Amino acid sequence: MQRQIALCIAMGFISILNAGDRPMDRNPDFEVTAGCKGQAPCIFDGRRIDFEISVRNVRDSSIHLPLEFIRYGGPYIVLHDNRTQRHLTLPSHMFDGALLSNLTVVAPGQSVSISASIDASYLEAWGGASADVTAVVELGAPLEGSTEFRLIGKTELRIVGSKAARRQG
Repeated sequence: MQRQIALCIAMGFISILNAGDRPMDRNPDFEVTAGCKGQAPCIFDGRRIDFEISVRNVRDSSIHLPLEFIRYGGPYIVLHDNRTQRHLTLPSHMFDGALLSNLTVVAPGQSVSISASIDASYLEAWGGASADVTAVVELGAPLEGSTEFRLIGKTELRIVGSKAARRQG
């Protein structure tokens, strides 16, 4: 009897662990990408990293997106230092619920963009000109008249310091 209980507990625990392996970081209605203008990876030269996030509707029908709400609040960003495996969650802006009623119609195949940035101080602390960082960028918002946040998408943005970029190039 104790073995059966232990087996049930173990199987439940394994199913929880396996659930974490499933791709939970994507919304099938959107394709989300991010990049610095004309650079891959983004090059940190001591100034703030400015980048664009693109959200494309991959559905066969239009989507009503609270774009201004998302732009005002910005993305959720976690920095990962590729050399030391440290990570840091960056503070985000407060969301303005009044902007939820301002919906943008995104037609099938159409993309919209959101500007974002990472302050130079975070990258200076992680190596400055020698930095090698991956920024995990996630967008979420209440969709389809809901008040619950839903994931729109998640993507990665690689950032290297100017010295590290010269070594790679």
